[in-house]
Amino acid sequence: MASLSEIVTYTDRLLRTRDVGDWDNALNGLQIENSGRLTRIGAAVDGSTRVLTGAEKRDVDFLIVHHGLFWPGLQPVRGALRRQLRIAFENDIALYSAHLPLDIQPRVGNNAQLVAALGLKFAKPFLEEKGQPVGLRISASLPRSELVCKLERTLNGPV
Repeated sequence: MASLSEIVTYTDRLLRTRDVGDWDNALNGLQIENSGRLTRIGAAVDGSTRVLTGAEKRDVDFLIVHHGLFWPGLQPVRGALRRQLRIAFENDIALYSAHLPLDIQPRVGNNAQLVAALGLKFAKPFLEEKGQPVGLRISASLPRSELVCKLERTLNGPV
């Protein structure tokens, strides 16, 4: 598998993490570096203790998350953050965070993947945030109740 630096460079380019405006407190990109060796990549919404423990059990050494551990400004390292860092360091897990860059990526982003998983087609973005088009307006001729059922099946849970 590629090295950490190669994967980070590729992901930064794909998601345009340096170009996409985001909330002032979002720190996009590599948040925790590991030894540089990668064998398994995982993805999750948050870099929570539960997620990092799951990554450890599954031998994931590069974790991409939507909500990372660090946001600009100093934070005390205690409680949950301390536990999360300990798990990452002891298990050589690198953590990469992508907030708005992952929302808006037109091929692999959250919105694009959900629309594709639902088998729907989207016309165009419907909202602008921080100078970037976000959200996708879909065209679907199905009752709301059917869309809800489709979402619940796709997401494996209640909507």
